[in-house]
Amino acid sequence: MRFVPVFLVALAIASGMLVLAGRVVDPRGDFGDGVCPQVTMDSRRDKMRLFRAYAGSGGVGGLILGSSRSMKLDPKELESRLGVRFFNASVDSARTEDLLAIYRWVRHQGVSVRYLVVGLDVEALHDAEASDPRLEGNGELLAALAGDVHSAGPLARLADATVPYKAMFTASYVEDLARSVARCLRRSSGKRPLTEFERDGYLRYVKLEAERTAGTFDVDRRITDSLGEYVTRFRDMRALSPRRAQDLETLIREARGDGATVKVWLTTLHPRTAQYLGEKTAYTELLARARSYLVHLGDTYGIDTYDDSSPERYGGTLTDWYDGAHIDEKNAARVAAQLARP
Repeated sequence: MRFVPVFLVALAIASGMLVLAGRVVDPRGDFGDGVCPQVTMDSRRDKMRLFRAYAGSGGVGGLILGSSRSMKLDPKELESRLGVRFFNASVDSARTEDLLAIYRWVRHQGVSVRYLVVGLDVEALHDAEASDPRLEGNGELLAALAGDVHSAGPLARLADATVPYKAMFTASYVEDLARSVARCLRRSSGKRPLTEFERDGYLRYVKLEAERTAGTFDVDRRITDSLGEYVTRFRDMRALSPRRAQDLETLIREARGDGATVKVWLTTLHPRTAQYLGEKTAYTELLARARSYLVHLGDTYGIDTYDDSSPERYGGTLTDWYDGAHIDEKNAARVAAQLARP
């Protein structure tokens, strides 16, 4: 009969050791202070953690929303031009429901911004794809999206706080833990992370920026390698989603009602990418509809709109890119300069 209590004690000790290892190593960046590199990235969760710390260290007067294609907009660049402290809250593969959820979540933190800059991808209005699983798995953002302030409060935060600990008892987490420790042991070899966020949400392409500095970066190869991914993104898109357009317009109305100056820019693709998509998908027609919709937003809501869907529209170059859809610091500075003007 001693087997059961011995087994339970052994299980408790093993569980405690796993939790301790997960808390110290923090392979998924759940706690923000791990001793080893983060091996998975959830930009929604990461940006929320960064925003709390950033807002706590000073006022936030400007918010940048969008997908990864807006992550290179430098908050410091917009701050120098518009005079308020910005945070870049752009997240991977953002759809318009992400933008609305993040804005409402920011407002629930007690922050009211003077400027809201929205990077609108054509596929943010995708008529077929479901919401991103990283949004569906984020209780705070879902509560904010539903407009449930109470659910987005302390009880929801407490519930969300238990999620990383529950995840520790899965095979995938143990695998991530092992990968993180392995990377930690290889740090002395000089291996660098691919990306990281600065405290204001600004994205650093650590490896690619190092290659550019060393003169080994091959932008043409990077553009070519990214073409297939964007065909996949647009393959099933046939129209602009009315539901997602409603989410975007709700965001605009709420921000305007809060007294914010709203600026929406249609994000850019490299001309090679746009041409390839035009041959393989309905992108050309979708872009035309998105441009017309952008004009509609400006006329209807009196906001600043910018069609930056191709480089010549903001004075961009064909070489200042990281791949076929992501601009580098120089082209991003050109976009920021344009956004600072009415």
